[in-house]
Amino acid sequence: DDLVSALVCADIDGEALSGRQLGAFFSLLLVAGVETTRNAIAHGLFLLDRNPEQRELLRSDFDRYIGGAVDEIVRHSTPIIQFRRTVTEECALGGRTFLPGEKVALIYASANRDETVFTHPDRFDITRSPNPHLGYGGGGPHHCLGAHLARLEMTALFRELIDRRPVMRDLGDPGLVDSNFDNRVGSLPFTFGPTFT
Repeated sequence: DDLVSALVCADIDGEALSGRQLGAFFSLLLVAGVETTRNAIAHGLFLLDRNPEQRELLRSDFDRYIGGAVDEIVRHSTPIIQFRRTVTEECALGGRTFLPGEKVALIYASANRDETVFTHPDRFDITRSPNPHLGYGGGGPHHCLGAHLARLEMTALFRELIDRRPVMRDLGDPGLVDSNFDNRVGSLPFTFGPTFT
């Protein structure tokens, strides 16, 4: 009943996935499941430090606010910059008709800061509701397979940080890695001081 067994035993029109296809799938799962969550956590540490009123709100009632905090971190930091797709059937969107074979791209930061969807889109607000961000792909067949796990990992990490109540302080802006695909944090100078009393 596990994912690996399902892939190894998959039968697509009478054919199993090749070793190369299985390897590519596992590579995708590894990178997508580690890189995006790691970057969201790093961005989240920075956002909570630069928005101390939001950090204190989360600290005041962790269980009440952590779901909103995780979603707002993902919306605000947008760990994936863009995804490109090929149009498969004619469709109209935004007053333009797209034809099969044309390339389109979803620029997540633009969608996640759309002022027609989000009030004060540049504000970091863990109470934002609704928060229909596209950080996990926006639903449908391209919804992130690991969205639930990512939320659990972020919740567990931030719970430990908040429960231990350290004084977290960033020592500068995140060092971002040049990329046109993911909003990757290469370094984040941070210090953790003694706990509050």
